[in-house]
Amino acid sequence: MSSGDASEAQCRWLDELVRSDEDARRYVVDVLAQMSDLEWEVRASMPALDGLIGQGASDREGTSAPDAAVHPLRKSRPSGSSWILKWEAVAAALVLAVAAAFMANSRRGQVDQPPVAASRDDAAQPQSPVARLVSNTSFLIDSHAGHAINAGDSLQAGRSVTLFDGVAEVDFDRGASMRLKGPALLAIDEDGVPSLKYGRLIVTNHGDRPFELRLSLATVQIGPDSYVGIDGHGDDAFVYAFEGDAELVDSVEGNRKMIAAGRGLRVRRGARSDLHMAELRADSQAFDFELLMASDRIHVSPDYVAAIEAAQPVAYYRFEDDDASRVPNEMGARHALAIAGDGVRVVHRDGDGVAEFVIRDDAACFTAVEPFDELAGDYSFEVWVKPSHFQWGTIAALVQRDVDEQGEVDLHAMLLELHGANAPPEGMSKAIRFLHRSPPSDQQGGTSCFSSVFYRAQVWQHLAVTKDGEWMRLYINGEQVAEARDATDLPAGLNLIIGQLFSFGTVRPFVGHLDELAVYDRALSLDEIKQHVQIMRASEPPARGGSPDRAHNGRPAPTTHGTDDLRRGNGNGNEAAI
Repeated sequence: MSSGDASEAQCRWLDELVRSDEDARRYVVDVLAQMSDLEWEVRASMPALDGLIGQGASDREGTSAPDAAVHPLRKSRPSGSSWILKWEAVAAALVLAVAAAFMANSRRGQVDQPPVAASRDDAAQPQSPVARLVSNTSFLIDSHAGHAINAGDSLQAGRSVTLFDGVAEVDFDRGASMRLKGPALLAIDEDGVPSLKYGRLIVTNHGDRPFELRLSLATVQIGPDSYVGIDGHGDDAFVYAFEGDAELVDSVEGNRKMIAAGRGLRVRRGARSDLHMAELRADSQAFDFELLMASDRIHVSPDYVAAIEAAQPVAYYRFEDDDASRVPNEMGARHALAIAGDGVRVVHRDGDGVAEFVIRDDAACFTAVEPFDELAGDYSFEVWVKPSHFQWGTIAALVQRDVDEQGEVDLHAMLLELHGANAPPEGMSKAIRFLHRSPPSDQQGGTSCFSSVFYRAQVWQHLAVTKDGEWMRLYINGEQVAEARDATDLPAGLNLIIGQLFSFGTVRPFVGHLDELAVYDRALSLDEIKQHVQIMRASEPPARGGSPDRAHNGRPAPTTHGTDDLRRGNGNGNEAAI
């Protein structure tokens, strides 16, 4: 699939699978919604682009995000927009996503593996490695093999890769490094030359000769010691030279155009299939790569730690020791966390330790060593989280361990989880869910409340839930966003799981960063929650300023973490499924 488009056979396979398999149908809808939402975010993050598009598109489409009450898939989108992904490219991404998601079932004979072509010749074998994946924050899929690519893996000639969202960093053998921002599709031809089908990237050429990158309408030669940003979506592309220079050669007439440092060039296909070029200023607002996982930072001051300890939680986890097999409870010897699996670890970001959860194929979570007997009445949880993307992922769960005829089972009593771009059968899209259920169960029952504002991807935010008598309350960044009533109390002896729904398997895995988790045997007040948020905000490091550079790869880091700019939904208590 180096062309970036799905073949007829692949489309037929996808169509048959969607018609016959409910899980596959739900997964396809989720991926489509995710890509749709990410397109709106691209537009929202590039205000300078609206004026440019407006010159040729007038009022063909608005730039506001879809209304929260309207599913993105049902919102009409004008066919004239150059930002709408072609169906063939979307189908290609869906084929890869479904193939990867159902690979395990495929091996057990439940789902037939799709036909996937690696190049123009199905029999062609990939060439030697030409690049290496340094890091990534989300799904990066090999288009030929249909499996995830992990940090340290090689990228070979004749292959293409799909990045659903987040950021992937790739080093090429020819002395250039690339940061790719999803959703994106990057193909590498048999000669090792990369081709951007859609998405955004920044290239730093450390080599002594030009680095070649192909687009749909042109080839870009990035000069030595140059730093260039490219945004390409089919027949519309923007090239910015932040440092050094680049040369653009159109693929129709072979015209050449130099792009000097501080300047940019837009190339697009006109109404009569002719090419149009327009010079631009290299505006740092066009690339917000500071939204990658390592950029929006958290700095925990001694004042914050003192405030949490003064509030006397039952357990307080700081995730500071990246060599330990356990995470200690700062409040005492009981309730330490055991680390299970390779997909979770403690890492340090700008001096502060955080828990990092990555894409994984096996169970990866933290589990409390001893059960909690202290949460039988009122209780509270508070935590700082940074999701890598919109996802259906569990942040924390309290479960009662049981055994039935099929073996050990986790019965859920409390859940704090994220919902993805497409709402699950019981829930709301992009919302935070707080579930209280007594008695614990793996079926329906209990009460859920959903945040009336969306959480944010790739940004640190504070979440808190409280159970105060019959009242359940949910808070984001010190503001109450949901409440519900449930007069039941939790039983004693509950086990804490952090990072996924169960202590086994990979159901609803959380992907992203998490820090400063505190568990209380009482209900925190609104004033206490606000105080904790304010202390953390006061200790944040200053935002990085200036234009993009090679260390930052984008605009200054965002420092606003409030809910003012989030689209509002609604959510009250209701009967809850698992």
